[in-house]
Amino acid sequence: MPIVLENMKIHHRSNEIRKLMQPLSRNGNSVSSKVGTSPRGFIVFGAFGGSNPHSTNHKDWFFKTQKTGYNASYFEVWKDNGSNFTLEKAYFKLMLNKDNVNQELLSLHIDPLENECRYKQGPHLHIKTNNNLISKAHISLNLSDLSEVVNSFDKFKTAYKGALLMINEEIITKPSW
Repeated sequence: MPIVLENMKIHHRSNEIRKLMQPLSRNGNSVSSKVGTSPRGFIVFGAFGGSNPHSTNHKDWFFKTQKTGYNASYFEVWKDNGSNFTLEKAYFKLMLNKDNVNQELLSLHIDPLENECRYKQGPHLHIKTNNNLISKAHISLNLSDLSEVVNSFDKFKTAYKGALLMINEEIITKPSW
């Protein structure tokens, strides 16, 4: 069974995403979330800084993190099944902002419906380097409880929040060496 939310609960995702991203953001309250639609008719929830996103494309939305010069982005894509919604993907990116250009450093993804690569199904990291072998690797964080994480909204939420907390504590709020 995939990660599913009932119609009544899907509309709360926007506020839940805002709360999920707040600890990572510079001012704690500077993250907004918006509902949009993708070209294929899916519902998209995304986080961004300010009161309105600067682009209509959710993949371009970002907010400033607590660490000066670093931005982050987050979005989820849900498929409408009539009586409920299925999570297609959730993507978080941490980026270095240099000269007003965001350069991706790492990303935290989940693609729960992926059939070809089990490492992509649960929360997994991508570490961006000049080495394609490393950049394209899917470093899975929940292999020991993968079936639970990809079959329960609550387990997904707990696992993803834990991974974001790790990124926040180990990178965003960690003092420089």
